Amino acid sequence: MTSLEDFASCDLHTLLDKLSGDEKISLLAGPDWWTTNAIPRLGVPSIKCSDGPNGVRGSSHFLPTPANCIPCATALGATFDVDLIHRIGGLLARDAKAKGSSLLLGPTVNLQRNPLNGRAFESFSEDPYLSGMIASAYINGLQEEGVGAVIKHLVCNDMEHERFSVSAEVQERPLREIYLYPFMLAEKYSKPWGVMTAYGRLNGVHCSEDKNLLQGILRDEWGFDGMVMSDWTGTYSTDLAIHAGLDLEMWVNMVWSSLSLILCDRPGPPRFRGLQVKHLINAKKISEKALDARAYAMLQVAQRAVRASIDTVRNNRAPERGRDTPEDRALNRESAAKAIVLLKNTNSVLPLDIKSSNLKRVAIIGPNAKSRTVSGGGSAYLTSAYVITSWDALRGELEQNGIEVAYAPGCYGHRYLPMLDGWIKAEDGSNGWTARFYNEHFDKAPEAVSTLVLPGTRLRINDSKPEGLADDFYLEVSGFILAESTGPYEFGLSLVGRAQLFIDGEMVIDNGMDTPQTPGDSFYGLGTVEEVGVYDLVQGRTYHLTVRYTNYFPPMDSAAVGTSGQPALVMAALRVGGAPKLESKELAIEDAVQLAKKSDAVFCFTGGNMDWEAEGADRKGLGLPGLTDQLVEALLEVKPDTIICNQSGSVFAFPWADKATTLLQSWFGGNETGNGIADVVFGRVNPSGRLPLTIPKRIQDCSAYLNWQAENKKVLYGEGLFVGYRGYDALWREPAFAFGHGLSYSTFEWSSMTATPVHTDDAVSLLVDVSIQVRNTGQAGGAEVVQIYIRDDVCSLKRPEKELKGFAKVYLAVGETKTVHVLLDKGAFSFYDDGAQCWVVERGSFDVLACKSSSKSDLVLTARVELPTTFHWKGV
Repeated sequence: MTSLEDFASCDLHTLLDKLSGDEKISLLAGPDWWTTNAIPRLGVPSIKCSDGPNGVRGSSHFLPTPANCIPCATALGATFDVDLIHRIGGLLARDAKAKGSSLLLGPTVNLQRNPLNGRAFESFSEDPYLSGMIASAYINGLQEEGVGAVIKHLVCNDMEHERFSVSAEVQERPLREIYLYPFMLAEKYSKPWGVMTAYGRLNGVHCSEDKNLLQGILRDEWGFDGMVMSDWTGTYSTDLAIHAGLDLEMWVNMVWSSLSLILCDRPGPPRFRGLQVKHLINAKKISEKALDARAYAMLQVAQRAVRASIDTVRNNRAPERGRDTPEDRALNRESAAKAIVLLKNTNSVLPLDIKSSNLKRVAIIGPNAKSRTVSGGGSAYLTSAYVITSWDALRGELEQNGIEVAYAPGCYGHRYLPMLDGWIKAEDGSNGWTARFYNEHFDKAPEAVSTLVLPGTRLRINDSKPEGLADDFYLEVSGFILAESTGPYEFGLSLVGRAQLFIDGEMVIDNGMDTPQTPGDSFYGLGTVEEVGVYDLVQGRTYHLTVRYTNYFPPMDSAAVGTSGQPALVMAALRVGGAPKLESKELAIEDAVQLAKKSDAVFCFTGGNMDWEAEGADRKGLGLPGLTDQLVEALLEVKPDTIICNQSGSVFAFPWADKATTLLQSWFGGNETGNGIADVVFGRVNPSGRLPLTIPKRIQDCSAYLNWQAENKKVLYGEGLFVGYRGYDALWREPAFAFGHGLSYSTFEWSSMTATPVHTDDAVSLLVDVSIQVRNTGQAGGAEVVQIYIRDDVCSLKRPEKELKGFAKVYLAVGETKTVHVLLDKGAFSFYDDGAQCWVVERGSFDVLACKSSSKSDLVLTARVELPTTFHWKGV
């Protein structure tokens, strides 16, 4: 058997018998960053994966193929629209196939237990049901077009603090009802091809070694028959992980440097597999049965990939292709707009009528107005094929209608100076900058090993590098910037390595070449602080910016790093940013206030960015960055109807919310961020997003507040079941904005609610049909979201006041009425009995609550269901 066609039709058990022991072992670890091992002798192909979940980055951090960046996961959760998410899954599948990837590492369904989680933007919601249903639609859209989903991270990967070692101490009941529930729903409704384990430990056991989790619950109880893989460097043992059920180890060599723990670019050989597996088999510490089970899972996922899209597997070593079609752009734009949540519109300022109004001058203010804030940071970050900022979209449309537009930052919200992407031009005039790689020091005038145009000013060399490049190398990157204003500009340089930055030949920053370095949080905590230099620019003039970088560290007198200094070719990494310098923070706010006073309408763009919301570190607090709150307060004093649009992956506190009349939450909206916002504020799209998580007034109101971050390598999930809105209900705490909240430009009337049992004979067939008539009573067509919560007042165990168990989104023209049906199955009425180790539906009455949000004031209609029999069940 030598062809992919033969492999696609073969019997895998027969094939497994033909594999040698070494060949079986080779299947259990990736040979590089992104692929599995092939076995050419028997026609077993290598398959390729790519990072997600908000776009398909492809196989290179170093020279990425620009990608479609979809709205972040929280934004997708905010749509409450499974049909839209299904289409988004299809877009991701087409992008993955264009890059030769058969597996996408997503979606992320970890719960937003606390909004300070650095990776919160990768997760859909604080609610397990919403997360599971959105994830199922995402996975089905992806897998129906031939790309497998690797749902992650199983389980309780809910914070970044000490993420490799922390033990999430969780009782069985909240583990089942809250944290495992989205994975269970995804298995029930979409059957993902793969599962990725969490970095940390669950009740003392690393998840990649947890046999009860991977075998007992996932495979035996739920019936999962896919592949289980570790996160990168998330394997910690050989025999324990193999017997637990971890099929694939993904690893990167780790070495010590003078700065920190660093990742090398050489991912193989496997850290815990390879020869170690062979040795432990000979020592009878790993059974042949366990080895066969792990190898079979890898053969199975490869066969699924071939059967689903044989061309993707065949071409996975071919040059990657980007995709940028009108259909892609339209879907991304639709998604960005439908995710936006209208939080307040007290004076009906929105939609803004720019065609028939008397608007003559509009001010666009705020730290996020011109920011390319389309995604969070870390493994979810990718190079976007293009970015439409809020400034781009709003300014263009306003000026086309004869309205003058003026800008003032008011303050900055960045942690690191904004990257130069979209500003810097390469020597050939294209977007990006020109990179020349050398194997010798610049002073020797060496010949370049490779010359490339790199698309962004954030560079990582860890998964690939130019052919012929030595372990110790030198890099010169240069480009041209056109000054947009006259005055001092700040430039920033953070890195793993050493570098200097020059403008027109004058050195502006030295980070490690001739100066000491300071360790910082950049590059997952592996790099330096951002060193900043100032240079005066003149408006309209073009400047030549050059960075000279090396990963080589000369010998040092340090026993910690040996005589050769830092190891060869660590994660070579470089980030260059720049922006006009604000000479006075107070003056910047005053300038913005004066501009607002002279304007007929004012936009203020606030929020986070990939500096604050990123893998590797949690946020320190709920406040907006820098002086953002002071800026908003000042604007509201002079313009109470300022249109405030917050762009973030998770939520921030809005201490000025009571004073604001007009407030939008727009998330990280992907490529089409600006157009999505413009469509909503100008009324082309009636906002229909709903909050997928609660916005607290203060972080102390969050139920996880008292049990956040690791202490002695543990974090206690002491709030139990009472996560998110469940906790606010239980503690009678009033949030700033409730889970599920979201306004519309229209109004809707709900009536005629019924809850009709269809089957009640047993748990398997239990089904209740909830029916509601919804009428659009407003002046604009739009969508309404019906949220169905269940209340079980009389239960043998304590339950939350109410829990989301169904939802539906319905689109209605003006005056139109539709009947909305939401089907509730056994899961809607069940709780997990940790004493009996099973799910239980108890006989008795249940309140079915039709709500517009989780707020008590948003309960619209109520029905009651009587279940005559108590049921016990396991599985999905």
